[in-house]
Amino acid sequence: MTAVPGTRQLVGEGWSLRAERIEMLQGNDWRAVIGVRRGLKLLVTWSDQGQELDVEAWAGEPEETEGVAVVDMGDGDIRLAPVPLCSCGERGCGNAGIQLSKWLPGEELPVLIELLRELPWTKTIPIPSNVLRGNGLAAIEDLDADTFTSAGSYLYAPGTGEIFPLSPRHLGGPLVAGHRGRRLRRLR
Repeated sequence: MTAVPGTRQLVGEGWSLRAERIEMLQGNDWRAVIGVRRGLKLLVTWSDQGQELDVEAWAGEPEETEGVAVVDMGDGDIRLAPVPLCSCGERGCGNAGIQLSKWLPGEELPVLIELLRELPWTKTIPIPSNVLRGNGLAAIEDLDADTFTSAGSYLYAPGTGEIFPLSPRHLGGPLVAGHRGRRLRRLR
């Protein structure tokens, strides 16, 4: 997969997508913002060191607006929903384990975008129990029950190897879980 900043194109085998912007990072790494539809953007990051894209769904400008989740309404009905800001004020806290954020093979990006364009929105508030989980295209990883502790309330951020107390200000910040830490995500 290749990013062409001058034309704002992402190009794969047999397909291309237009990006709102492409930022070249170190080496051949890049980050792009793709407008999927009104109220939905994808932040897509490519690293030369991996074979998959890091994809995150946002309601607007990435890391400045609400994350977007895919909610399982039951009976095969899946919908999009904005992730409300956590009461602690940390956007990453509310998004952790709920927002559509996953690793995806590059050739599946156009298919994911087409699926997200077709999904209706819901006013249902996404919570860990209603977010689409598993190995599907719009699903996020299942939570690892062995990673949680019984004291306090925590959110687990899949793929990061960290557990976050629901209110980091009051409980001291992230705890390292030692679970498949692909890379640490920036949280503001």
